[in-house]
Amino acid sequence: MKKIKRFSQTFVAGALGLAVLIGLNVFIADMSLRWDATENKRNSITGETRAILGGLNSTVRALAFYPPQDVEAGRSAAEDLLKLFAARTERFSYEFIDPDRAPSKVKEYKVKQIGTVVLTSGDKSETVVFPDEEKLINALVRVSNPKKSIIYFVTGHGELDPAALDQSSCQMFKKTLTDQGAALEKLTLVREKTVPEDADVLLILGPKKDFLKRELDLLTDYFSKGGRIFAALSAEDRTSFDVWLEKNMEIKVLDGLVVDKMGQLLAGNALTPVVQSYGFSPVTRDFNLLTGFPTAAGLSWSETPGGADPISSLAKSNEQTWLETNLELLRQESKAEYDSGADKPGPIELAAVFQGKEIKGEGNSTRPGPRAVVFADQDWISNTYVNLAGNMDLARNSMNWLMEREGLIRVSKPKGPNVFLVLSQGSRRMLMWTPTLLLPGAALVLAVIVAVRRRRSK
Repeated sequence: MKKIKRFSQTFVAGALGLAVLIGLNVFIADMSLRWDATENKRNSITGETRAILGGLNSTVRALAFYPPQDVEAGRSAAEDLLKLFAARTERFSYEFIDPDRAPSKVKEYKVKQIGTVVLTSGDKSETVVFPDEEKLINALVRVSNPKKSIIYFVTGHGELDPAALDQSSCQMFKKTLTDQGAALEKLTLVREKTVPEDADVLLILGPKKDFLKRELDLLTDYFSKGGRIFAALSAEDRTSFDVWLEKNMEIKVLDGLVVDKMGQLLAGNALTPVVQSYGFSPVTRDFNLLTGFPTAAGLSWSETPGGADPISSLAKSNEQTWLETNLELLRQESKAEYDSGADKPGPIELAAVFQGKEIKGEGNSTRPGPRAVVFADQDWISNTYVNLAGNMDLARNSMNWLMEREGLIRVSKPKGPNVFLVLSQGSRRMLMWTPTLLLPGAALVLAVIVAVRRRRSK
């Protein structure tokens, strides 16, 4: 009778323990808790991606065309990434499709190779081959955005050309904007009667020649109605656009070039001021990356009493820098010495943010006021320097702020180097035999010892 009672107690305790384990397993399986212990968080999605997913206002479905058990096409990595996306919002879902069993789907979505993910939202679709986080989130932005942003880059004054492929152009900057769903168009102001109404932002990138009065009048009209301008100035060239900036935004461009000996470490040139200090602006929220501005001038403005100044600092050089005004010495002898009587000591303002007041409409209606970001250098967004440290992040953040997409302003996840773990032969044997032999053997020995002690205790 005692044996039956003891057996019943053991059986009930075992059943309860098993039920608890099953319940915990089901509960944990339904939770989306993850902990990424990798150094550069490569198994997590970035803050920018989380912001975009959290702000989705339309349903997006991903169709992943991968054969089952296909290792070469990266199905496992794609599935992990899609799971991370789906865990952030109910508006994103995914489905894996075997191309061999669904040829009609392959034809319908014009899939040309395995490893393709098609994102669909309404009647729009975007295709990504061998997706990573950057490719996938850019495609998601394009397919979910009901309105395509139109960005015009002003031409006719020696500006950088986003369409050119040479190192001095800004084709990489253009690609970043188009990847986020924007369309870039040329704008020759002298041929226009007005700035196009569909312009979300005007890019004015390093003008070297004067604007005509008529062109400046068009800019004034556009800006006064709530226009958005991204201006990057050529430090070596003073133009009528500089005068327009001072008149319409009260931002003055200073003569000279900023000297920073620390720039020799970052870019091999003391005329590349390195920025580590940023203003209190949405553009640089949580921004902790270095940026470099080759051959930069300086900016200045007068602060309005009472904190109502529409201008705020975006980026400035450190205290060990100065604004060199003896440019002839720089050109002829490539030397720069600080002259306390002529040169301006650091820190020097290198970029500024302008945010105008709301514009009153009919009745009590209002619309957002003008916005501008002004940089005292244009080389920093050229193909040569845009991938230097955090330059691309700063450029992208500035554009997102101008288009009132503050939710997308984040710092990119750093890409760490691949780390390989090399094990010795003894370590490999230990790794193989520990889970297969040593741990089960230890459990068996422990069970035998417990059984023998219980038998003796009777």
